[in-house]
Amino acid sequence: MADGAVVDGPGTPLAEALAGDLSQPVLVRGTLFLDTDGKVYLADSLTDAAAPSFGETRILVENYPTSGPTWDISQGEVIGLSEANGILFFEDTRLYGTISS
Repeated sequence: MADGAVVDGPGTPLAEALAGDLSQPVLVRGTLFLDTDGKVYLADSLTDAAAPSFGETRILVENYPTSGPTWDISQGEVIGLSEANGILFFEDTRLYGTISS
């Protein structure tokens, strides 16, 4: 929900969103990950789930919770959360918001 409206759909690829109008909120799709330093990023793609490694295009996601049920690996199969080398990630995520430059 954003301003009372339901936001749904396939989402815009991250690189395309970054090339667009950054003053407007956008539904972006990519791989959401929590790194070992406790920072959350959205990357354009997951390139190797075993490492894990991500595509070169990525942004820091501010004000995203870094604890709680979202990152509970014991529920990984149910919520689509994976882990490799201490990094938690959702391979296919959509986030709605404004991208700051």
